[in-house]
Amino acid sequence: MNDSLRSLRNSFYLGFYSQVLKEAKSFEKEAVDVAQLAKIYYFRALCYVTPEEVFKQVDSNAPIALQAIKQYATFLTAKEEARDLVNETINEWLADSILQRDPTLSSMAALIFFEQKNYREALKLVLNKPQNTDITGLENLALSVQIYLKIDRVDLAQKQLKLMQDIDDDDALTQLASAWVCVAQGADKIGEALSLYDELQEKFGPSVLVLNSIGLCHILQKNYAVALTSLKQARELALQNNMKVSNETFINTIISLMHLRKPADIIARVSSEFKQTWPNDPWLQKESSA
Repeated sequence: MNDSLRSLRNSFYLGFYSQVLKEAKSFEKEAVDVAQLAKIYYFRALCYVTPEEVFKQVDSNAPIALQAIKQYATFLTAKEEARDLVNETINEWLADSILQRDPTLSSMAALIFFEQKNYREALKLVLNKPQNTDITGLENLALSVQIYLKIDRVDLAQKQLKLMQDIDDDDALTQLASAWVCVAQGADKIGEALSLYDELQEKFGPSVLVLNSIGLCHILQKNYAVALTSLKQARELALQNNMKVSNETFINTIISLMHLRKPADIIARVSSEFKQTWPNDPWLQKESSA
């Protein structure tokens, strides 16, 4: 594991994207492989902050790794028709025997498939890669944990988590994966997940991702008022960092407000902001058709 990038990686996986953008620039004069990895994290973070900058800065002459990140940024911001084009492009690149070897292309493709609930194709990409001690191996394992949890195979997620722990038990990504598994197990394990998130927050500070996760744990424990406090902090932190309020923040805020039997106009106001911010969100579409 490349320890020189540990701080940068931790910031990225915990959702400190603005911090990643600042920190990544300090690696420009490092060894070529380190500088290239830092650049990859820079553009991946940019996808969540200002994806328009990814479109501007990455042209057709850029390395395949950066072009794959650009496709991911397109996927995140595009409507359904444009997403179809992203799928075509990604599949075309994956069919190329040379391009398919690029680890960033594999990672971005797996994330795109995961977002589309195409878990079979996502798993193919992350499981067919060597799960050694490198950074990509750890990320592939983390995504495989998420996929197995999505298809209710907690047993397989635990096996993948064990592999992550064998690589680096103290890595922030491993700690996050441990918390995901605890949440999926439910019951008393929710408290264990909360402890893991609290430890991450104490060590690295509050992030939107961790605050949302803490809010979810409180919802699962039926502590809706406490959940709202964390979710409010997540909302404020996103706005402070010039980021869109995440769909997870909106969804869990609405759920908490409903359980607390808050006035309909308050729930409607949050729902309206949610629709304006994430008009194509599947949760909204499901609720509108219910």
